[in-house]
Amino acid sequence: MPMGWRLGFGLLVLAVLGFALWSVMLVVRVRELRTQVERNVGCLLQATSLQRMTSAAIEGGGRAVPHEWNVAANGMAQQDPDGLDEASGRVLRATLVAIEAARAGPSVVTLGALRTALDGLVAQIRRDNAERSAVLGASWGALSFLVFMALLLASLVVVLVALVELRRRQALRLAAEIATTAETLAETRSALRAQEAVARLADELRVARDRAEEASATKTRFMATMSHELLTPLNIIMGYAELVRERCEEHALAEVSGDVDKLEQAAQGLFRLLRHVLDITELDSGVFETEQEDVELGAMLARVAEESRPVATRNGTSVTLAVPEGLKIRCDRRRLETVVAEAVSNASRFTKRGHVTLRASAEPAWALVEVVDDGPGMHPEDCERATTPFFQADGSSTRAHDGAGLGLTVATRLCARMGGTFELRSAPGQGTTVSIRVPSQPPE
Repeated sequence: MPMGWRLGFGLLVLAVLGFALWSVMLVVRVRELRTQVERNVGCLLQATSLQRMTSAAIEGGGRAVPHEWNVAANGMAQQDPDGLDEASGRVLRATLVAIEAARAGPSVVTLGALRTALDGLVAQIRRDNAERSAVLGASWGALSFLVFMALLLASLVVVLVALVELRRRQALRLAAEIATTAETLAETRSALRAQEAVARLADELRVARDRAEEASATKTRFMATMSHELLTPLNIIMGYAELVRERCEEHALAEVSGDVDKLEQAAQGLFRLLRHVLDITELDSGVFETEQEDVELGAMLARVAEESRPVATRNGTSVTLAVPEGLKIRCDRRRLETVVAEAVSNASRFTKRGHVTLRASAEPAWALVEVVDDGPGMHPEDCERATTPFFQADGSSTRAHDGAGLGLTVATRLCARMGGTFELRSAPGQGTTVSIRVPSQPPE
């Protein structure tokens, strides 16, 4: 800011402060004058009232005064002479002496003297009020002028501050534009130098992406091919194991039959694991088609329960059905049976000496299957993680239950691809409820 602007701004501020101080002094003076006028008015009202009553008492002979006169005299006696002007105070003191004389001996003489004193007091107070009113009017006029001048000077200060702020902002804006232009030039130079590096990096990323996609496709083909190749000999092993078990039962070879049962159970576990791998491969490949057919839920759930009964029997657990008779829906039977089988297998393996119940119901557009067990249950956080691949609630190397942790993952993803939901509800010591909800159509 130039020196002239600073000097003018300082003078304006001093002028505003001076007018403000002067205004405060005038306000104090006006308040004092108003207070004195109010005191005079109060004393004038008391004097006028007593004056009227004194005149009435004189007209009545002056031998006695009424009660109202005593009340007015008491009010007048309470007035403070020191609160009035010097002249009015002297007249008020003389009036108070006349009041005492009239009160001690009421007569035409004492009351007449009192009325004469009251007439003088009223006249003196009116003169004082007239003088103070004139001074008060002049003070209000001066105060109004000072307020107007202070506002005018304040407006000038505001205008000067606004002009200074405008100049400052213009200078800052110009400096910012210069800095922005310099940064833009620097960024342009950097961008030109980095453009070739970015192009080379983009080419490398495209090559890496193509290699990753090729590796993923190769992995998917390998998993699908190997799973199919392993399923063929595994089916043969399972078939011969069942045949050997039947012959052992025919020849009462109980010891050998038990070994064959273990072999068959191991083969079924491996078969289930390979089916999981195939399902995940199919889901990851992006090729997923549903096959709609009429399904009798009772028969399907009975078949699933029968397949899981050997595992449940070893654990001392019973598997029961609670399905209405003749309940039919139209859906993807193979996928729904896979999902339900995983839920029942999981409940049968983890429930010891308990009970597993399969329930089913149907709505116009949905089918609901619930698998309820009274097993050990899980914590809510474990329920959220149970559908992730390879999860086991007991993750130690000595856990009591086998399995790769893929069954619930496959079931959840199959439900989602069919447009349904797979929900786990459980709490420690309260068992687990699996709700399988999939779209359905009325049977044809």
